[in-house]
Amino acid sequence: MPYQIGWLSVTIAAYVLHSFAAILDKFLLTQRIQRPSTYVFWVGVLGLGVFVLAPFGFFVPANSVIINAFVSGVAFTFALFFFYIAMQSGEASRVTPIIGALSPIFVFLLSRGILGETLSSGELAAFVILVTGSVLMSITRKIDGTSVNHHDLKIFGLAILASFLFGVTYVFEKAVFNETAFISGFIWTRIGGFFGVLPFLVFSATRSSIFEAPRLADRVTMGAFFANKAAGALGFFLLSFAISIAPSVSLVNALQGIEYALIFLLALFLSKVRPAILEEEVTTRIVLEKTFAILLIAGGLVLLSFSQ
Repeated sequence: MPYQIGWLSVTIAAYVLHSFAAILDKFLLTQRIQRPSTYVFWVGVLGLGVFVLAPFGFFVPANSVIINAFVSGVAFTFALFFFYIAMQSGEASRVTPIIGALSPIFVFLLSRGILGETLSSGELAAFVILVTGSVLMSITRKIDGTSVNHHDLKIFGLAILASFLFGVTYVFEKAVFNETAFISGFIWTRIGGFFGVLPFLVFSATRSSIFEAPRLADRVTMGAFFANKAAGALGFFLLSFAISIAPSVSLVNALQGIEYALIFLLALFLSKVRPAILEEEVTTRIVLEKTFAILLIAGGLVLLSFSQ
């Protein structure tokens, strides 16, 4: 039981940090950074900072581990790229529900097919409840009561592709950790992520934007960027560690509803005290929907803890 509670605690801590990073992502992509490719490139480059962990256990593993790590790292790079393009289009309220609904399902299906993972009846029930809570938490309704708009096929296609690639990321990362030590495996996935961003340098316009971005960025942008990367990097490290010790990668991914709940609460707070940074549409109906979703997520957490 202590071991199982350990991965739950680590996962929750990871999603708390991801919620802070997500708020900063939205601010940077809508107000400060023009090209998602520029943003993703520097995420990949800064990911090499993980080499500070090399003295604690970095080595060259079997070729299969390196291949899986590169698949995970490259998939993560392009998942972020497609997700950021969709986010920057101003369709965040349409994109997030798809990610929240499909990413855990892709992880569940891929983990069964590639890793041979199975869930107990209690874990499966918790998975369904947590994913349902995630979907409800991420859906945004407009003031007139209309729900997610499904007519923009391009935006939805990007979101679906990002969801699938996030699923590939986490499942192949779990495959890495099943075969090698956590620190070494984690470093190799970040190496894969770095090689994933190199193709962005092929295009001259993107290349110019990438190298001009640090010079043109003001103090606020740089501060927000590094705060974002600090929270995001630590959150991703903890999430990867949770994946390495959890009984199933599907359960870890299903808990992302925690992130959506915190994003909503943070956005609600900022829209009141700093509307220039982030403005969130709030109605009684939205608050009631989010409250119900949070209760579902809490119930799923309780059920999951008792299912271990």
